[in-house]
Amino acid sequence: LALLERKFDFLFHKQASVWPDVTQSVEEMSQAPWDYFMHFMGGLGLTSLLATLGVGLLFLRRPAMGLHLLGFLVLGLVALKHIRFLFFFAPLAALGLGFAVDWTRRRLLAWDRLTRSIPGPALNVVFVMLALFLFVGPQVSDQLQVSHYPSVTAPQARAAKVIQEQSPPSSLVWSWWDYGYFLRYFAERRVFAHGGVIGPQMAFLTAVPLASPDPVFAAHWMRYIGVYGYGGFMRVARQVGGEDKALAFLREIWAQGADPGAVLAKWGKSSSLRASLFPKREMVLYLDLPLLLRAHWWYRLGTWSFTERRGQDPDLLRFRLDRLPLNAEQGVLRHDGLDIPFGEVWNMGGMKGNRPTQVSR
Repeated sequence: LALLERKFDFLFHKQASVWPDVTQSVEEMSQAPWDYFMHFMGGLGLTSLLATLGVGLLFLRRPAMGLHLLGFLVLGLVALKHIRFLFFFAPLAALGLGFAVDWTRRRLLAWDRLTRSIPGPALNVVFVMLALFLFVGPQVSDQLQVSHYPSVTAPQARAAKVIQEQSPPSSLVWSWWDYGYFLRYFAERRVFAHGGVIGPQMAFLTAVPLASPDPVFAAHWMRYIGVYGYGGFMRVARQVGGEDKALAFLREIWAQGADPGAVLAKWGKSSSLRASLFPKREMVLYLDLPLLLRAHWWYRLGTWSFTERRGQDPDLLRFRLDRLPLNAEQGVLRHDGLDIPFGEVWNMGGMKGNRPTQVSR
């Protein structure tokens, strides 16, 4: 019962703990609009209507079969809350359409006046063509209007090859969990996060270094968490008095230019803790443009506050290089009436082989 309760908490976004609700950042866990729901049921208004009527007719005329499909119906209705559950409606939509068309065909074949005008075989051909129009037509139309992004692009595959060739076999690769399986099998290296282990804790631990403005802190975080995992973070939390204090302590002791001894003394902690906070581990950080474009997902998790139970939303600005509104003398980027200060601008140029063609500030 406790397991079922946690599953329902997951489905209906109940914030059952201080950890971030990862489902709020998953597009597939968003609510399906009714028009999207009906589109999935058939693609066309007429098809959706036939599918819906066919499902009802099937349950009415074939109650035994309807009983077998009841689970699909119940889980499919959850799609009104979460888009991911729409796939449970796929068999219902197909059976509903087929049942509606076949029921109509049988009724018409039993109509003597019609069969005297149109032979039965010809009528069957008409219904086959109608079924193709209703079933296949919307799907073909959709596919012709959609551009499918490859799951792994050629540059990504080359980057994974570089990781494989230039890192020790014992290395741990750190990236957002979407890349977990790809990096595991293309780079042939162990990865910290992948779809099989992701959850509130793992999503938070994975996102923190990605959202950090301090690369030194991020490097220490990845090494420490890469070695000790969730247990290591909670061990620090118990020693300093909670998760938010653990974050503050780790950001301070792992900050660029920090004096670990002074930080430990400030927090009243023994110097014996120092050795465990700085483990040796070969790490590889994988970053690419699609990861940056997913910042709306991981940035909120990586800036999570356990006290406030919320994270920050990122501001991601994109400009054409030849129209970059920079004022180098004042050190500001002008955007939407605002002057956004910056320290440096790096132009990496194009890529040739594994190296940028130019690097300039």
